[in-house]
Amino acid sequence: PPCAAMPRHSQNQTARHYWSYGELQRYGYLSSQKTRLAGDSQLPFGYCALSLAPPKNPVATPEGYIYEKEFILENLMQQKKDMAAQMTKYEGQQRREAVKQAQEEQGEKLLALQDFEQSVSGVPEAKRRRVEADLLHTSKMVVDKHKARDASFWVQEE
Repeated sequence: PPCAAMPRHSQNQTARHYWSYGELQRYGYLSSQKTRLAGDSQLPFGYCALSLAPPKNPVATPEGYIYEKEFILENLMQQKKDMAAQMTKYEGQQRREAVKQAQEEQGEKLLALQDFEQSVSGVPEAKRRRVEADLLHTSKMVVDKHKARDASFWVQEE
């Protein structure tokens, strides 16, 4: 295992931007396969992979993994609950998107209706744009900067 205190590698006169093989080996960063796969890193034969204990009621998979039946059922129930919670979140997200889209469509229809009414009634263009801007702010729709720039008070409309 590596030392807790790292040496001051960069302070050495022969400091390189990489560690030599000897330095890595000296400070424990190189180890053999036997050292890395010691007995405490492997599950003892016949133990449950979920409870890490010898099973009382064992169940084996076709691949050879052994589990305690109680822990398998508990794990499956937890996965089922997690998937149900994720599905609920997904459905809520779909509903919110549908409501948002319906509001946008309704806002577009309302704008088209007002545009038609104002064109029929002969309302001046500047007043129509002000009403349109007010409608955009009240319906919380995204404001188009180009339209706002076109309706600037610096340019006089006829």
